[in-house]
Amino acid sequence: MKRYAIAALSLSAAFGLMACGDENTTNNYTTTEIEDITSAKLPDCTKESQGKIFFVTDIQELRYCMDGDWLTLNGAKGDPGAPGNPGEPGGKGDPGENCEAKALKNSDGEKIGYKILCAGDSVGVVLNGDKGNQGKPGDAGVSCKMTPIKDKGDTAAMVICQKDTVYLLNGKDAEVGGSGTGTGTGTGTGTGTGTGTNEDHQTTLTEGSMPNGLVIIGNQVWAGQNVNDATKGGACYNNSESNCEIFGRLYSWAEAMGLDTSYNSILSGEADDLNFQGICPEGFHIPTGTDWSNLDNAVAASAKADSIRAARNSGDWDRYSSLLLRGTNYNADGKAIWAANAETVPGMDVFGFMVVGSGEGTLSVSTEYNNATGQDELVAEYDNFDYLKNHAEFWTVNQHSETYAYHTHFDGSRDDMEKEMSDEKHHLYSVRCIMNMSAQDYMKTEEYKKLFENQEQKK
Repeated sequence: MKRYAIAALSLSAAFGLMACGDENTTNNYTTTEIEDITSAKLPDCTKESQGKIFFVTDIQELRYCMDGDWLTLNGAKGDPGAPGNPGEPGGKGDPGENCEAKALKNSDGEKIGYKILCAGDSVGVVLNGDKGNQGKPGDAGVSCKMTPIKDKGDTAAMVICQKDTVYLLNGKDAEVGGSGTGTGTGTGTGTGTGTGTNEDHQTTLTEGSMPNGLVIIGNQVWAGQNVNDATKGGACYNNSESNCEIFGRLYSWAEAMGLDTSYNSILSGEADDLNFQGICPEGFHIPTGTDWSNLDNAVAASAKADSIRAARNSGDWDRYSSLLLRGTNYNADGKAIWAANAETVPGMDVFGFMVVGSGEGTLSVSTEYNNATGQDELVAEYDNFDYLKNHAEFWTVNQHSETYAYHTHFDGSRDDMEKEMSDEKHHLYSVRCIMNMSAQDYMKTEEYKKLFENQEQKK
């Protein structure tokens, strides 16, 4: 708290009071300290505070306690003083000193910096930074050797660069064009002329089916066929085992995720996890909607898709993923996998992905009493099969609601695949697995390299 030491009038002098019986006014002065205080903290003027003086800071007034009241001691405001005479102008300052930078050189005559001189006096030196060391020359490039690998019509190449080996795999070989016919005239051997067709099915390097049944497309590694595992539930089309051999097994969404069938009517938190395995083998997962979109984009960016656009004079937005991923009308054993009718657009199976017209069905689960055990049991019934050789549906891991999930659709009469379609979880659809590892990482593994080393040893 601030305190002020001032000369204060005694009570009789401060308020012009006359001492009783005296003829002259007595002016006595004492010195006291005055405390700062705000008006909010100013105490009541009582006997205890009689004679106290405070400086009230928020209203800038001196207050004095007398006879129960706080009195103001501030004097009256004086008249403003007359303005002072203007001062004389200051003299002109001395001119500043000129400065210059003088180059400094070493014994070899190289500039190493500058000395700063002002009025002939040095005020400092600025030196150049040290010159950096020259970098070492890079290592010489490595020459590589490429060796073709052929086995059962599949073409690949083994590239060896010093101790590192990289294996590249082409798509399917182009079919050989038809032979020409012609006639010769005159004497000697005739010259034949003719034309043939040769459709280029080759795709970019590193893409296509592999000896282990996997397929590389873009930066993805997919299984080359649908899941057919009876231990995971599901059913063959029309409950006929022979259909499973060609088209794979059909599963409800919950079965495809490896969950209890009750999850066909409730949400699963597990299936939201990244790389959810479901009924896929170790190292693989049930595809997400993004996985199918990435596949669609990779196929759409292929040279074959561009050639189809050019042939049909179609725009860049046209998609031909279904056409390029669907198997032809028959498999390698000559069995029909797509309907042979006017509406069907024959698949080309450029990448070896081999989508088959597996159709669909439904799963009904009911409770029945078992006389042998004396208990109620859940009974699964697979029925309502339809669209064999016309449609192919593939579950994704993504759920739409408690009873609906998303799937990807291939239609024998369409050029494109339809993604993010929603349907009831109790429907029976196919399952195609995708590797957790990217194609780029997979091609660095010993497993991948051995596939082609084994082929090279057979030659």
